[in-house]
Amino acid sequence: MNMLDKVFIVSNRQSSIGDTDKVLSDLMKSLSDEGIEARVIISNTLKGDLLYGDSLKEFTSSARKNWKCPRTSRGIFRGEIASAYNHASCWNEIVQKEINLALVLEDDVVINNISNLKSDIEEILSELKEEEWDLCLLGRSIGDERHNEDPVSERLVKMKESKGSYSYLLNLEGAKKLFNEKFSNELFPVDEYFNCVSGISSDKEANKEYEEHKINTVSTIWNGCLFDKDETVNQLRGVHNSGSAKVKRTSNIKFYTVATKEHDGLDRLIESAEYYGIHLNVLGLDAGWTDGDVARLENPGGGQKINILKKELENLNDDDVIFFVDGYDVIFMTGTEEIERKWKDAECKVLFGAEKVLWPDRSIEDKFPKENETYRFLNSGNFMGEVGELKKITNEDLKDSDDDQLYYQLKFLSGDFDFKLDYKANIFQCIAFCADIEEAANVSFQRELQIEDNRIKNIEHNSYPCSFHGNGSKEQKIKHNWFCNYLGGRRNEGKATLNNQRNVFFGIPSVLICLFLESKMSSLECIKAIKRVTNLSFPKENIDLCILYDESKLTFATDPEIEESLKLYRNKFIKRTTERTSVEDRDKCLELAKETEADNYLYVDDHFKIQKNDLIENLLFSNRALIAPLGVREEEDGKVSFSNYWSALDENGFYRQSEDYLKIVSRKITGIWDGPYVFACYLLDKRSIKKLSGCYSLNYEYDRGSDMSFMSNAIDKGIIPCVDNRFSYGKATSF
Repeated sequence: MNMLDKVFIVSNRQSSIGDTDKVLSDLMKSLSDEGIEARVIISNTLKGDLLYGDSLKEFTSSARKNWKCPRTSRGIFRGEIASAYNHASCWNEIVQKEINLALVLEDDVVINNISNLKSDIEEILSELKEEEWDLCLLGRSIGDERHNEDPVSERLVKMKESKGSYSYLLNLEGAKKLFNEKFSNELFPVDEYFNCVSGISSDKEANKEYEEHKINTVSTIWNGCLFDKDETVNQLRGVHNSGSAKVKRTSNIKFYTVATKEHDGLDRLIESAEYYGIHLNVLGLDAGWTDGDVARLENPGGGQKINILKKELENLNDDDVIFFVDGYDVIFMTGTEEIERKWKDAECKVLFGAEKVLWPDRSIEDKFPKENETYRFLNSGNFMGEVGELKKITNEDLKDSDDDQLYYQLKFLSGDFDFKLDYKANIFQCIAFCADIEEAANVSFQRELQIEDNRIKNIEHNSYPCSFHGNGSKEQKIKHNWFCNYLGGRRNEGKATLNNQRNVFFGIPSVLICLFLESKMSSLECIKAIKRVTNLSFPKENIDLCILYDESKLTFATDPEIEESLKLYRNKFIKRTTERTSVEDRDKCLELAKETEADNYLYVDDHFKIQKNDLIENLLFSNRALIAPLGVREEEDGKVSFSNYWSALDENGFYRQSEDYLKIVSRKITGIWDGPYVFACYLLDKRSIKKLSGCYSLNYEYDRGSDMSFMSNAIDKGIIPCVDNRFSYGKATSF
């Protein structure tokens, strides 16, 4: 006799039973042995990490518009929309087919004790017979509330707010309550939905909204879960790294930035806005930058930002409130709800960020109030205010080449406006001269600013700012890039989110691969080096391959296998290079990528030994402008002694170890990591190919190498080098 009428396995990915995880195969066999049918619910259009184009727009329109995570304030992920839709499909089938009792599992579960699974479920069902219940969670995560849950029976408790929808029992009455028009039209994470319909969510308003659908929910005791999540699977394809669904939450504030060119910093700003559900308006992309260089301390500029914003202010009502940030070096760290609350507490009509050091005119330093010793001076990279007051402040004409920060400083010092500075960093945090680099071999950036729950904490003022501005010199911006690895939605509860990921299955791009063989090696070693590239799994019909070798160091050699592989490439080029021309040849390869209109350019030299054949696919998936696969050298004790990634630089631009470097290169923490320097193997997108033309030889110095000049020039041009350590990609060797 079946103890369950049906088992549903919810999956967001396109697959068949035969190639699901072994855990699930074991589970289905175990259930099948008991005569229980397992029905796998898979929607090919709803692969969570591949919601794309029209399908993404369609299901975004079905997402709950103002949903935010109660713990992090983030918006909804694509995978969460797909998962909610697929769970609801299960509930609908239970209702339509009048299934009295079902077990619902997600495809990333781990059975804690498979040998006892049948008896454990039987015992729980026996205890449930004595209770009024609709939903029973068999696995979840919970905080300290686990010690305060009210017992229902020996193995069951009344559930407190929990995370996890990966394993539960559901009866017919429960399915009728869960499957309703309101949820179908406002999809949000299933575990949060369970909290709401159970009346236990920390979002009290959401509890009220779903009161008419309220269900009786119980759970196994916190240390008696039958199932857990397989985090090794989720690390690579979990909901948390399925990408932001880009659902905009309603707000009384209008958000703006000015950007006149494409820039990695702008992409990161937009990514952080999307993560927190902020509708960010980007002004000026079609304008072109006219004058001034705000990226260099000795050349003030930026008046054009004010002039572009002034035109937009004309279209707004005087009582509108705007939030403005610079376009290339700011990120958001929370949603609009917190910003609105803090804005009310500011009690002024205009509020600007404050920083430690006055720039650009030190002669006016004494005019600034002195009672606020730490953050005394106005910074124009982030501010908010009422449009009417901002119109008055910006009423004076200025040239595009005038300095925007000095303009606003003089307006503030005039005392003619309802105008304050955010001295305690409640809303705005500027990085310049905070957490400065220590004079030591290892560096800790977290001195005055700490990372806490994916936010910046200002230690002095015990405040949690809403935006983070990387103002100042190139050194300060590199430091800002380091902080941003943990902020703005890059990580969620300790895991990489990959918010900006690219669906590589829609339109396979073209790639130019340039392999440089310049070290002393035997013919056999040459063959192995070439095979590491020809063995890559990316379609060869989409690849142009260029091999450059230094004949003073090696004798170029192939074998029949390589010769057959070479026939499959779209184009192939085999050329000689020398130590004298190596830098020039690198620039020529980048020009070749432009001439062939390659979508991407993969640089590989003989200091990187590729060991993962789907390297290109994974780097493309990250959707970054310049990304390297992590390569390391391990010693006999397993410790990493060298890698192709630097996380920090010293005052001379050479290697310095940041506090997280060893964790990254040993893959104790994984994801995509911005840094100032990568080498030996990296992928460029089309924008980088165009922007970085000639950048190997630009400012080249022999003792620093072409890669050091190339990466430094990339940062100057708005391209942020980064490394992917989600996988073990290969080995790196030193020069």
